[in-house]
Amino acid sequence: MECSLPRAAAGLALLGLSSCGWLWGDGVPEAPPRGAAIAQQDAGAASTIRVPLTIDLAELQAQIQQQVPTTLLQETGKPLEKGVLMDLTVQRRGDVLVQGRENGQIRLVVPLHIHAEGYHSLQVRNKKRDESTKTAKVDADLKLFVDLDLDISPEWKMLSEATVHYAWDSRPALKLGRLSLDLTDAIDEKLEEKLPAIARKIEKRLAERDRLPVRIAGLWEKLATPRPLPKPEGAWLLIEPSTLFVSAPRVSGAAVRIEAGMIGTVRTQLGAPPERPPLPLPPRSEPPAGDGEGLRLGVDAVLPWESLSEQASDALAGKSWPLTLSGTETGTLTVTGLELYPSGDQIAVGVSYDAQSPVWSSAGVLWLTGTPALDVEGQRISVDDFDYTVETQDMAGASANSEAVRERIKEHVRDNLDFPFGEAVREQIGLANEQLRSVDLPRGGTLSAQLDAAELTGVYLTDAALAARVELRGSAKIRLPPPKPPEDAP
Repeated sequence: MECSLPRAAAGLALLGLSSCGWLWGDGVPEAPPRGAAIAQQDAGAASTIRVPLTIDLAELQAQIQQQVPTTLLQETGKPLEKGVLMDLTVQRRGDVLVQGRENGQIRLVVPLHIHAEGYHSLQVRNKKRDESTKTAKVDADLKLFVDLDLDISPEWKMLSEATVHYAWDSRPALKLGRLSLDLTDAIDEKLEEKLPAIARKIEKRLAERDRLPVRIAGLWEKLATPRPLPKPEGAWLLIEPSTLFVSAPRVSGAAVRIEAGMIGTVRTQLGAPPERPPLPLPPRSEPPAGDGEGLRLGVDAVLPWESLSEQASDALAGKSWPLTLSGTETGTLTVTGLELYPSGDQIAVGVSYDAQSPVWSSAGVLWLTGTPALDVEGQRISVDDFDYTVETQDMAGASANSEAVRERIKEHVRDNLDFPFGEAVREQIGLANEQLRSVDLPRGGTLSAQLDAAELTGVYLTDAALAARVELRGSAKIRLPPPKPPEDAP
């Protein structure tokens, strides 16, 4: 093997410099500290699920229709004055109408027919009561209007304020034989006195039938219950709600509209889910500011550090650069692998190298750090402010082109620290759609969702992975159970 004098001299010079610690420094550089910043170790994206509930007035009317009996009141032999008795019947004469008012209130219109007969108690004792002219009759038609202003208290109780008024369709008249007397003014006076009591009775009945606190408590417990995932095996979906919000029911157009939802973290976990004490039901909150349409779900798309290290190593392992001294090639530096891990709020990159020449050899690790940067449009994460650690910079060495070689290594490494998240985002969309295809609701009904859009909103580091916060967007529907059969009411 032939070797020129200049080449041999250069090799001996490099060997001497290396043995004195001048090529890469006096020692091996220490790796940057491992571990994500404490504030970021348990970071998780907050999910805001908005579900606008829409109940058609026609559907609500059908349910109310079944709850309002045909006969609202029936009394016989009610004593009046001077031995006079009365039979009174109040019946619904047609369908109950549900209407919306401009102020968002719900109006119930109940058409009623009133029939009353008055007779003397002697007719009963003598068994002579019949359709004779001695029996006085009153027949009248009116519409009862019940305006409901609904709200929900912080304790999840339904609050209602009822306002009741009426309008005559046919004026009440007392018929006694051929005699007919208009009783409108007299009856109006009595009814006006009773309207406030009727309103309070409606409010009391609504409060007695209020099951909202029980249903919300069941929903809260159900949300916090871990759900097994069909894949991968042993995976669980964990929902950790922190807030439940719902707006007051309001009528808009031909529907009652309610915006409901939750804020919390949604994540997956391999292995048995942790045992957690039940969380107390939080007070009701107003919906957060923002667009209330559709469904928004915050999730994390993650790339484990191990797979990122393999990706970068596959791209750079085996690449070589010449080492020269005074214009003479003296050896070759080859990248043998890369390791990536979190160091505080930065990404640490260890570049393993092997330097060879005819008369010397060296192997070690160069350390660089950088800050993750999010490319929202390209759905990628790159690394900014990428440079060698201070300790590695101090090991500049005496090689005439050591800085140039280091810059070339840094440039090639930086170009390969570009991580697309498109596939991870698509996996999250598929997983979310699978889990939200049909979710049973307490007390019946199902929630179904379809997510079809995503936006990267941030990036953070954990000890296990490089993670991107993703907001998934789509639509949601709630299917309510069919109305219950009508109940007999007094």
